[in-house]
Amino acid sequence: MANDPFQSIKELLESGKTFIEEKKGQWDHIQWDTLLSDLQTKGANLTDEAKHRFGEALEGLKGIYGEVNKTEEVAKVLGSVKDQTLKFVQAHKDGWDHVAWEQFLAEIQQSGVNLTESTKAYLGNLVEAVRRLYAAKNDQP
Repeated sequence: MANDPFQSIKELLESGKTFIEEKKGQWDHIQWDTLLSDLQTKGANLTDEAKHRFGEALEGLKGIYGEVNKTEEVAKVLGSVKDQTLKFVQAHKDGWDHVAWEQFLAEIQQSGVNLTESTKAYLGNLVEAVRRLYAAKNDQP
């Protein structure tokens, strides 16, 4: 895995997106532990906090998966959400205001996500989890 925190997070989220799609949004603790073990075998340096934050990010993506799974382009939409979330967090790693959040939501909606209240909540959780994951990864030696 990459040394750059954002590249590392991008790789983690890509693995997480693939995991969610393969498991169709449903997995157990053993499968979660296997995913973490596989990532660490590939070179991911995951502290307990980073594992927790990655889990939060996956839960956010899982919620979005559940919302968009009704479309035929779920992989494309999840990939777009992942990429837009990374871009947003990288641009606003110190925080964001309501205007920036609304712009982010508009971009997400343009990628094919129907913005229900639950989808907005999942997105909020995802963005916050990725921001905290970045902070956790950035604090590693």
